[in-house]
Amino acid sequence: MTGAEEVAWDLTDLYESPDDPAFEQDLEATRARVRAFRERYRGRIGELSAQQLVEALEELDEIEGAHTRPAVFAHLLFATDTADPTRGALLQRLGLP
Repeated sequence: MTGAEEVAWDLTDLYESPDDPAFEQDLEATRARVRAFRERYRGRIGELSAQQLVEALEELDEIEGAHTRPAVFAHLLFATDTADPTRGALLQRLGLP
């Protein structure tokens, strides 16, 4: 026993729970942005001007930032109870280690 067994993060600043509709909405919005990015740039990177490449990288950075919120939530939720299979499944669903 460490004395910290009852300590847990308050993750409600991110999402109320894994069932919070905002969690799913954020995931779907990010997936849509990834699909659009892929369609726009796949196989074309070598054809882009320097300015277009900068714009693509800035967009990619924004997409990564949008994915960070649900990913951090899933990681922290799992860290509070690594024996809970539902929390582990959430990490797997997001493709996170």
